[in-house]
Amino acid sequence: MIGIVVPSRTHELLNTLLGSIRRSEGVFPLVVVGDNGLHLQHVEAFGSFLIVPIPDPFCFANAINTCVAILPSNLDILVLNDDTKILTEGFLEKCKFALASFPSFGILSPIIAGGCGNPDQTGAVPAGTVLETSKTICFVASLIRRTAWDQVGHLDERFVGYGWDDDDYCLRVKKMGWKTGVFGEVVVEHGGMGRTMSTTYHRIFTREQQVENSKMNRRVFLKKWGFLPDERHHIGLDE
Repeated sequence: MIGIVVPSRTHELLNTLLGSIRRSEGVFPLVVVGDNGLHLQHVEAFGSFLIVPIPDPFCFANAINTCVAILPSNLDILVLNDDTKILTEGFLEKCKFALASFPSFGILSPIIAGGCGNPDQTGAVPAGTVLETSKTICFVASLIRRTAWDQVGHLDERFVGYGWDDDDYCLRVKKMGWKTGVFGEVVVEHGGMGRTMSTTYHRIFTREQQVENSKMNRRVFLKKWGFLPDERHHIGLDE
């Protein structure tokens, strides 16, 4: 089984995502929403997902860790940005099939239609196959095997705000002997309201704050690992 975790603070984006999940599955699966500022009336209107409060200042790593902590411990984990939309019917069964079919992979990404820093996640992957990637699986939509999560541990909360936590986690997963890759059965759209990178956390930080957060997290990563990954998908560092 798979539990879905979604940090959010803006109801219009979350509403679209939850609606796409319901249409894909026919019934509503287990979804944990990390609430960092949702409107109460929206929470009451849906009412069919679990809510866990996420404190300020927002930290993506903390939000994911907090959501995962209330999932049953035997569930695999699907991390979704709140500006995503499920495009594949019966996507959870296809996610379970991918995990069962490729047991050496600790993290798998569906195909991302929209903005994503790893081009392997946006390319064509034939159904029934997996593309192993040497690049970071961007946590726009990432399927994390519970066994890998239990071995590797939580996301590192020293990474502030948003970014570089996925680079760190993918490296930690690989250090434990797992592979990371992209599978072709599921497509997730990324981007809303006319923007390819529209997750609510890009809105609560000014452009200057986004750049500063990215630079701070870059320093944390470099101190921890002694080298840097591909930086093209990091805010302010590719301009």
